[in-house]
Parts: sequence; C-alpha cells; structure tokens
Amino acid sequence: MTRKIFLAVLVCVIAIPFGVALAEPDFNPGKWEITTKTEMVGMPGMQVPPVTHTQCLEKGALVPQSEEASQECKVSDIKVEGNTVFWKIVCSGKNGAMDGTGEVTYHGDTMEGIMDLVIQGAGMKIKNTISGKRLGPCD
Repeated sequence: MTRKIFLAVLVCVIAIPFGVALAEPDFNPGKWEITTKTEMVGMPGMQVPPVTHTQCLEKGALVPQSEEASQECKVSDIKVEGNTVFWKIVCSGKNGAMDGTGEVTYHGDTMEGIMDLVIQGAGMKIKNTISGKRLGPCD
C-alpha cells in the first residue's frame, strides 16, 4: 500500500514540471511593439497621450514592462491561466508609490490587457489599457 502511494506521489512530482511547461499561453516570443493608454479614473478631462515602446518578450518573461525612467517597478505573483498572464506590481519613484494588478491575454502575435494602479497616499486610481503586436525576432 505505501509503495503504491509512493509511486503515485513520484508520478505527480515528475509530471508537475511538464504541466507547468504546457501552461504557456498562445504566445510568439520576439520583439513586441506595446502601446499603453492611461486613464485617471474619476477624472474624465485628464487626457494622457498613449505611449508606445518596443520590448523583447520571451517565454518566462511574459509581462510587458514600461520603460518609464522615473519609476522603479517590481512585478510579483505571476500566474498563467490559458492565454492570460496575471501579475501584481509595486512601483516607487519621483511620481510617488503605486501598487496594483495587471493582466494581458496573448493571441499568438497580438496581445491586449489592463493594469490597474493606485497611487499610495493620494488614493488616485489609474487604469492602463495595454495592446501589442509582435514585430519580429529580438535584436
């Protein structure tokens, strides 16, 4: 009986890495053009122009990152469910501390998602709408 339990546990331990490897979204690695539209929630007159940048995205590094020099952000708790990647984010910098969550859904050579942030101390909410397309291989 204990031998059967041991074998079952062993099979599960061996199979878990294969299940994680298969949990990749429909994503093509390479150089991506990512556009972020920012909305200050509750402030309809506050328009922020969209920002576009390029980023090399690879398997295991699926979270789009801003290239904003005034912010230092740390991403954690990354989870993949189907074609969607979820994460938590904490930022600090001269614009103040922020934290929030994000998600992006991949469709091979395109993506779309959102990232919701709260500016600490001010209670202001920011909604970022993310879209992207693959341009080709990384440089």
